[in-house]
Amino acid sequence: MLLILMYHRVGQGKHSNCPSTLRKHFQYLADHYPIVLPGDPLSKTKINICLSFDDASYDFFHYVFPILSQLAMRSLLGVPVKYIVESTKLSPESRLSVPYYEAMNEGCFKEKVPFCTWEELNEMVKSGCVEVASHSYEHLNITKKSCDLQNEVIHSKEILEKNLPQKISTFIYPFGKVNPLAQNLVEKN
Repeated sequence: MLLILMYHRVGQGKHSNCPSTLRKHFQYLADHYPIVLPGDPLSKTKINICLSFDDASYDFFHYVFPILSQLAMRSLLGVPVKYIVESTKLSPESRLSVPYYEAMNEGCFKEKVPFCTWEELNEMVKSGCVEVASHSYEHLNITKKSCDLQNEVIHSKEILEKNLPQKISTFIYPFGKVNPLAQNLVEKN
């Protein structure tokens, strides 16, 4: 059996867990369950756990990545590539202060860098603790007719593979929304 635990933010707010609670939670999981990523063999005698984080917010790099590294655990990280910049010199406090609902606004993500950078994503992938998944290009509801599926599904994967030392084999649907057309395109690519 496979259980996927999906998280969004770490810190304060509606969709968040505090770092100390998350550390205790992860320690319990590491002590009791096999932690797997897509494609890993599954235990036939235990519940397998896949940790999945959406949106590649900077709090993942700041809080979650150190916990994963210390506990030798692995997680899947869904990345909406439009919001990723090369690097930044902004302080962690500044980047962590951006509210969830503002992060994807055009000016905000470029100026305040509330998401992981390409530099940070590369560091995490190279560590072996993080596997990146495409979470689309622009984090749109891909079931809408106005959505450019080629851009959201195919182009997002191409950008990730160009910028990271990893083949992208997983797509995490924004908002959990999927239709047969989108599913077919994801399966073919």
